[in-house]
Amino acid sequence: MKPNTNRHILKKLTVMCFFFAVIIQNAFAFETELNAKKRHDTAIEFLKQDKYDDAVKEFKSLLAAYPNSPFSEDAHYWIGKFYWMKKDYDSALREFTIITSRFPDGRKAADAQFEIGIYYSTIENPKYDLNRAIIEYLKIPQRYPNSHIADDARYYAARSLIDLSNYEQAIGDLSSLITKHPDSEFADDAQYYIGLSYIYLKEYQKAKEAFQRLKDSYPYSNYHVYGSALLLLLNKNLSNSQPRYSNTIGEKGNDYKKFSEPLGISCDEKGNLYIADTGNKRIQRINLTEEGSALEIGRPKKGEDVFKRPVDVWADRDGNIYVVDSKLFKVYKFDESGNPVFTFGKEGKKDGEFKEPSAIAVDYEGYIYIMDKGNKKIHKFDRTGGFLLSFGDKGSKDEKLDEPSDISIDIKGNILVVDTGLKRIMKYNKEGRLLQQFGMESSKKEPGSFKEPANIATDRLGNIYILDIGRSNIQKFDRDFKFLVEIKNEKGKPKIIDSPGGLCVSPAGEIFISDSSEHKIYKLE
Repeated sequence: MKPNTNRHILKKLTVMCFFFAVIIQNAFAFETELNAKKRHDTAIEFLKQDKYDDAVKEFKSLLAAYPNSPFSEDAHYWIGKFYWMKKDYDSALREFTIITSRFPDGRKAADAQFEIGIYYSTIENPKYDLNRAIIEYLKIPQRYPNSHIADDARYYAARSLIDLSNYEQAIGDLSSLITKHPDSEFADDAQYYIGLSYIYLKEYQKAKEAFQRLKDSYPYSNYHVYGSALLLLLNKNLSNSQPRYSNTIGEKGNDYKKFSEPLGISCDEKGNLYIADTGNKRIQRINLTEEGSALEIGRPKKGEDVFKRPVDVWADRDGNIYVVDSKLFKVYKFDESGNPVFTFGKEGKKDGEFKEPSAIAVDYEGYIYIMDKGNKKIHKFDRTGGFLLSFGDKGSKDEKLDEPSDISIDIKGNILVVDTGLKRIMKYNKEGRLLQQFGMESSKKEPGSFKEPANIATDRLGNIYILDIGRSNIQKFDRDFKFLVEIKNEKGKPKIIDSPGGLCVSPAGEIFISDSSEHKIYKLE
């Protein structure tokens, strides 16, 4: 056989071997992909049946057997969502980061990047960082400009700017989104937050115009009720109208809308009124609007009462309900339906312990402030009830609390404390540093002077209301303590300022005062 012929045969054999190798490799790849798909489909089916543990187990098995399959990206994403549901935020972040690094051009990459933004903007996450959240959100329109989620990312970045007090840029970014997508699902939300940003800037006329556009352009928006309430409040504020007695809620008794020594009260965003019905050892939620709903906490049909002496209540913007019990030295958190979430507190004189807990306020980030009248200080706790710091008992004699009686949060997140003994309002920042003392004792009933200030509340524009038992009035100030109006008892009407237990202002600017001796709630509007 000739050498050329041998080479020709060898070449043919090589080509044939390569051809068969490719066929075998493709067959193996096809079988691998088919097996991976079966596991993927099984996991998805578990998800549809809400069998999350089984789904995650299947996804993890898929990744272990076929780490480079076309379904790996999906597996990491759903495992990440599972960890998020379990509030294991760091494990969730790990899964989403794997997707953005290993599959930067994959179909789940933009969604995973969005989840990373949510990771840093979630208040419950110990690594909450809004500046980092903005950076992560804005990577989406930069890297994935045609993604279905690009504009959502811009919207959430703008929302984070508001929380960082960068209102002008937030207004600009939100306005651009509305101009680009006036009929999108987030356009009404954006319009609402534009109005809110103008409120923070004290540009009330522009805020009014923004909420009017929300009302006119988006009548079916989830924010329509809130925007309409703020519009009404803005109209009242711009006219500086005098609130007047409107009606009385309740009488002595233990049925719904009846009370025994009502003390602390709170208003939520949906128009519900919460009352610490102290004598009846319960919390009542009273429905004031179509959006609200009735609820009773603390008096089960069977078994022991939950509370011994509930003295104050606070409803946060998510509908969670916080209760202070002065006899049990405890703070309770319930969800919107009245289910218990957690309890904390104990008797003592140390920081984080209570001698006479008597008032509560919760800021927009979920931090809990408890006024301890007995220890003459304010305790700050995190979102889970973990103690952080105490303040109000430090500094010079004039800087320390003397006889604290009530607490609230201003529009900037500062803590406002009524000190009846000093006849002043003390303003602290979130770290407990005293920023300002406001008020004076005077024989004359001049604006800004107090005789026996007892209760404090703020409205959604940042206005501050101080109820003074000694002067039988409520003084209304703007957020900078500029006097606006005085509210007094009216002749021929119930004596609304007599034995108050609590004070709150609804989103629409209605003022509610609890009367502990008459067992009633008075409404002014």
